[in-house]
Amino acid sequence: NQDDCFVTGGGEDMLIDNLTCEGGNGISVGSLGNGADVVRCTIRNSRVTNSLNGLRLKSETNAVGLHRGVTFENIELKDIHQYGISIYGNYGPTYPTGEPTFFIMDQLTMRNIRGTMAAPGGANVWI
Repeated sequence: NQDDCFVTGGGEDMLIDNLTCEGGNGISVGSLGNGADVVRCTIRNSRVTNSLNGLRLKSETNAVGLHRGVTFENIELKDIHQYGISIYGNYGPTYPTGEPTFFIMDQLTMRNIRGTMAAPGGANVWI
């Protein structure tokens, strides 16, 4: 794929199951802008291989909104180049900007996330 293998803006009651991603930026929840909420989103039983990133949670710079009840479960990350798991509170064209947003993140669950980095210099988790 060319960019994110899966990405969602706002929405409720989402289930993403058995996703296979190779190349690109992995799996993303967001980037969310003003008023966009993600509530009860589960991504499970999936695999991300040979990608720049693994799992990303993103909100845009200067945005207001909500991530609530987001679950990543049973996900394998293999040969990730930059960040295995990344959480951006200030995503934008020149991310990260260093300025936090007013997004609420509540009930985030990460269970049985496992994998490998492709090369030295990447980070398992980046917030």
